[in-house]
Amino acid sequence: MRVKRMAFPLVGSLLIMLLTLAPLRAAEPAPEPIASDSALSASIPPGLAGIWENRERFVEIAADGRLRIVLKTYYSFVYESHAWMPARAENLVDAGEAALSGSLAIKYPRAKGEGVVPFAAIGDGLFLRYLRRVPMPTPGNSVNAGDEASVGDGLGAGSERVPGGEQSLRGTVAIDEGKSPAAASVAAAGGLDGFWLAEGSARGILLYPAEPVTEFYSYVFSGNEYRKVRYWLTDARYRDLFVGVLARAGSTLSGLDAIKVPKFIRVGELLYTCVTGTGKILRNTERGTWTLADGFIELTPVGERPYPDEGRRFRATRSSDGNLLALGEPYLSRSSVAALDAEIAAHNARRRPPRKPLLEFMKLDFLWDEIERIRNNGKAPGE
Repeated sequence: MRVKRMAFPLVGSLLIMLLTLAPLRAAEPAPEPIASDSALSASIPPGLAGIWENRERFVEIAADGRLRIVLKTYYSFVYESHAWMPARAENLVDAGEAALSGSLAIKYPRAKGEGVVPFAAIGDGLFLRYLRRVPMPTPGNSVNAGDEASVGDGLGAGSERVPGGEQSLRGTVAIDEGKSPAAASVAAAGGLDGFWLAEGSARGILLYPAEPVTEFYSYVFSGNEYRKVRYWLTDARYRDLFVGVLARAGSTLSGLDAIKVPKFIRVGELLYTCVTGTGKILRNTERGTWTLADGFIELTPVGERPYPDEGRRFRATRSSDGNLLALGEPYLSRSSVAALDAEIAAHNARRRPPRKPLLEFMKLDFLWDEIERIRNNGKAPGE
């Protein structure tokens, strides 16, 4: 009886608590809904929208601000589609006919923030590692030795901003007037004269935020000469500084000995440098001559070559205004597939041929007489 008397007050207390908390729960604001794709992304420009592919994957970028990846798994025997992700294009810069550069911001599931992928779409190729030309000062805007000359927002001649876009990387270059042929204008049609800033830092368009590259190369071209400058990832504080190139005695290539290049390069939120600490002299560079023929650029180092040999002949893809340059094959190429869902269904419905056996059929010819002799301890049958 004592247990029953204690149970009634306990049950009554629980009922009172539930009745008291019910209005409070009803008054709590409803959780905010997850933002839709259109709320997180802006429209995708026509030069970027569409279906792209390489040997490993399809990447479909919808004009309404969505992106999805279809992997070509099991040696491309199976196409594996993944969910759409919100995406938007930003920092867009028009680079002439059928050419566009900027950044692709992707909202990955279960990831904080957004993954930013710099890109350059030139023709039917999508490049994630590319260069942008920063013109050197013209004779009317040149400076004396030791000074610095700004080239504005880093846009080359003929480039213009896309409405609503913003330049993704700013750069400047300085040169000593009268000591290099590059002090003249770089507006010569078809020439590469100028400082080519590396803008791409993404390893690929993946299903998760990828780690950025830790180093890349920028180039300085003057006539048929070039200098290759290595930049690496740093956590230093950005400063608008220039470093001079160490001229070596007895060099046969003196045209690029008087240049100065930016000490720091910003790529999105990342910072790269070409000199350690507080140094002001760029000591390790690669220099040589270059030729351009049949769509390929070939670099011929002269003298010391401190950088690893990663190939000396690259496919060269340039924008129509001449201010974007990509060395090598594109990361993605525009696909001939018009409807990706139909392509996935048709591809995965195919029956694969049977796997080739490890051991092929062999018609064996047994030497039965020899077998019988062995069985008879070396005696032939009938002996």
